[in-house]
Amino acid sequence: MPRKKTIEYARKVFEEHGYILLETEYKSSQTLMRYRCPKHPDKESKVRLSDLKRRGLVCVYCSGFKAMKKTFEQAKKEFEDRGYELLETEYINSATYMRYRCPKHPDKELSIPLNRLMQGGTCPYCRGKEPRQYRKGVTVKKTIEYARKVFEERGYTLLETEYKTIDTPMRFQCPKHPDKENKVRLHDLTGKGVGCVYCARESSAKKRKHDIEVVREAFRVRGYELLATEYKNARTPIRFRCSHHPDKETVISYSQLQRGHGCLWCAGKGRSTFEEVKELFQQRGYELLEIQYINISTRMRYRCPKHPDKDTRITLNGFKRGEGCPYCARNVPLSFEEVKAEFDKKGYELLETEYINNSTHMRYRCPKHPEIVQKIKVDKLRVGRGCRACGYEYLTALHRKDFDEVKAAFEKKGYLLLETEYKNAGTPMRFRCPNHPDKETKISYASLAHQDSECIYCSYEKKSAENHPLWKGGITRLNVFLREYLKEWKRESLINYGFCCAITGENHPDLQIHHTEPFHIIRDQVLKELGFNKKRKRSDYTEEELKLILAELYERHDEVVGVPLRKHIHKLFHKVYGYETAMEDLYVFKARYLAGEFDDEKETKESAQLSFVL
Repeated sequence: MPRKKTIEYARKVFEEHGYILLETEYKSSQTLMRYRCPKHPDKESKVRLSDLKRRGLVCVYCSGFKAMKKTFEQAKKEFEDRGYELLETEYINSATYMRYRCPKHPDKELSIPLNRLMQGGTCPYCRGKEPRQYRKGVTVKKTIEYARKVFEERGYTLLETEYKTIDTPMRFQCPKHPDKENKVRLHDLTGKGVGCVYCARESSAKKRKHDIEVVREAFRVRGYELLATEYKNARTPIRFRCSHHPDKETVISYSQLQRGHGCLWCAGKGRSTFEEVKELFQQRGYELLEIQYINISTRMRYRCPKHPDKDTRITLNGFKRGEGCPYCARNVPLSFEEVKAEFDKKGYELLETEYINNSTHMRYRCPKHPEIVQKIKVDKLRVGRGCRACGYEYLTALHRKDFDEVKAAFEKKGYLLLETEYKNAGTPMRFRCPNHPDKETKISYASLAHQDSECIYCSYEKKSAENHPLWKGGITRLNVFLREYLKEWKRESLINYGFCCAITGENHPDLQIHHTEPFHIIRDQVLKELGFNKKRKRSDYTEEELKLILAELYERHDEVVGVPLRKHIHKLFHKVYGYETAMEDLYVFKARYLAGEFDDEKETKESAQLSFVL
């Protein structure tokens, strides 16, 4: 964490640059601080501490920046040199407009910033141009007379009696549309040229309007005969006749024709007669019960031959889309009795007393599994779905393997199956590998048959020593090599404690297995019993020697208890008790840890983790 700056620290930084700090307190590195330069003792400057330290900013008077600023006398002299009379009494900066008077136009009051004057700016009237009315830094007060004059220049009559602001809409009257009332802002009228909206619409329509002959030619190209003698605009429907349906007369707008629309009868959307509608119903086997046809969206009564006692209705639009009798399509709301009959048909006991709709779950009980209350939607029941437990039993029976088939699969791999019965594909089964007859391991039928798994010890051998892609000649330390082959012992230890820390009860990915009997003592005893000298690398032993060491190490670990501990707790235990420990030491440590004796150590670890993340 950066240390807090003080006034003494700031004063020291200013002194290193040769300046005298005039402040008596320090706020922050972004606060402007007054100081004095020894070369300009009569001047007082300001700078931020961060700018002084990082960017090396120097005294503004030493840099010449302050010397560039003009005084009022210098600005006045610039105007007088050009023959102008300066009307201001103070000077702010070179970008601020200053009022002045030209000797050739003494009745005009002008304004210009000093920087533009020095760049060659002159009186606009001398150049034969009207000055702009609005300039930055100059407020020109407008009056109702000024606004009225602007509107009259455009030929409009202003209807307002007072002027508010340049952005306030003002009512006016156009001479071409005296019965219409318009509104426009003075700013838009003078700056953007906005005017009467009705004149603008007429001008736009005149540009887009087509001649009647052009429209007639467009209809002729599509094979239509235009019957109208007058064309108004592109949105007005006009009558025409199609060459394929000369007895029909329809209407369409010119814009619709341009977008690709055309004869409704050619598109199959023309208005049908009652006889045509009746014939359509008869073709589907239905009897139309209406005596007149209104339009395509009106529902009409009809009778289905399969359900003559049902009252059915449909629109011609839906009928043409393929819709028909809802009872044939099973698309009619069911009654509770009908739903109950569906459940009875399957042999299920319905537990509900009312029916809402076919998407609502309904409780039921299967006679084969009466202890389970299940739920199902009516639409799912009607398409063939049912009891889940019956479905699982069916699939199990369909895919279940016989014990002889499973045994044959193990024998095909060369393994001896030690089980006498087969439960399911996911249950691990004991077997013996011919390459490791002294080892007994487990594997599920699913892993053996579908995942091509094998004996775990054969798998270790295929990936160890020179068979491993990262093999470097056996430079791995003996301790690391031996610990890698204790994975099965570590897994059993985790299972015994439910994959949780023995101290805190937490399930966490950083669990480590603590040896209640130190590993280095077990290792040394194994080497001593086998008569081998202790060596550093695994390459210092032959493969036969390593096999003997591993076999003895496995056997010794059958008597050693493994205890899962969180990584930081494991380190803390050895920090407190060392590496020559017993099971009793772990019990004492657990009591002390849970009593809060090592809370300071926990807080230190948590802050270290937080600082690493940040």
